[in-house]
Amino acid sequence: MEASKLKTASVDYVDQFERDGYLLLRGLIEPSFFAGLLGRVEAAVDQRARQLYEEGEITDLHEREPLMYRWQKIFQDMGNFQKRRSWDEDVISQELFDMMRHPALLDVVEALVGPEIQATGAIALRPKVPNDKRTTVLWHQDSHYFGPDTAKQRLISVWIPLVDTDEKNGCMQVIPKSHSWGYVEAEMDPDHQSYRPLQDPTERGDPFSCEMKVGDVLMFGNLTLHRSLSNTSDHTRWSIDVRYHAEGIDFKRAASFIPGFLARSRRSPADVDTWESWNQRYQKSGIHTE
Repeated sequence: MEASKLKTASVDYVDQFERDGYLLLRGLIEPSFFAGLLGRVEAAVDQRARQLYEEGEITDLHEREPLMYRWQKIFQDMGNFQKRRSWDEDVISQELFDMMRHPALLDVVEALVGPEIQATGAIALRPKVPNDKRTTVLWHQDSHYFGPDTAKQRLISVWIPLVDTDEKNGCMQVIPKSHSWGYVEAEMDPDHQSYRPLQDPTERGDPFSCEMKVGDVLMFGNLTLHRSLSNTSDHTRWSIDVRYHAEGIDFKRAASFIPGFLARSRRSPADVDTWESWNQRYQKSGIHTE
């Protein structure tokens, strides 16, 4: 994109984000770009399947099933139970790093947080299998998970579908302008393993369904109320979400995530992390999620 057009687009992004609390960016990333990351997801599914097989949890690897169906077959064999609803370390790789540093994505993030961009270690690869209550995420603000101390800071969540999403397979919903409400008190719902507001946010605002194609990107702030719908389709809805913020932002729960990395710096480009430097920091951290 030409510099003049990029500058105009950046102004539009900021204006819309400030007004609505989110951006739904159609075709921001070319769909073919995700081939490598999808390969990593397939490898992660295969690794888990073989581990479960060796442990006697399943009796069929379902090797001939495509990605959109394989994990749900394994999930059914386990009695519709999975220990984690999101995966992260399974896909930490050059392919993930390249996605998080995609120039088109960072151009928009830069418009929202400035030229010094820190990528957090709050990463989640999410397989939403059909009719799994635990992957039907309730209304929440990301500050419920990051901590109330982040309410006056700006953290940008970037949600990217790896398959086309609609209301049937559990697309994301946001409540436009809900970021202007401030921090909303919430409690943990043990059945869904998700925070939920003490009061129904739809009494104050109307939900918007973010039906998306592969290559579309959804960005929203840490105070924007959002949720994902139930998957009532016949296939697994795969997505990945990552987060960014400006330099100098710290929050109490940051230590519970794997280390982040410097994704872009206009001031000191030489300090921007490489895949090797990030991976080395991650390996030395000793932080491993369960």
